[in-house]
Amino acid sequence: KEIRGYYVEAGVHVLPESCRTGRLEESDLVLFVRYSEVDTQFEVGTGVVKNPAGDRQQFTTGFTFFFTPSLVFKGDVQIRNDDRKGDLPALVNFGLGWEF
Repeated sequence: KEIRGYYVEAGVHVLPESCRTGRLEESDLVLFVRYSEVDTQFEVGTGVVKNPAGDRQQFTTGFTFFFTPSLVFKGDVQIRNDDRKGDLPALVNFGLGWEF
């Protein structure tokens, strides 16, 4: 019936201006952290048993490197947990994005 959740995220630009020369003139490096909680079964219908795997918490930290404003490389680590016994395995993610 109803899902409830939120996230909080903060990032900081850390690439010094002295590195932004030549091919890297438009580049940037952003470090970020994010915390999120979501309960996919916050409200369930009558007769439905709530699954504790639906109540999840996640901490993510990573970076975004902008080669140019339209070409980016991202990486992060996600530490995840839910209300079942034992933590979920951590995830390592990488991605490449571009705007055309």
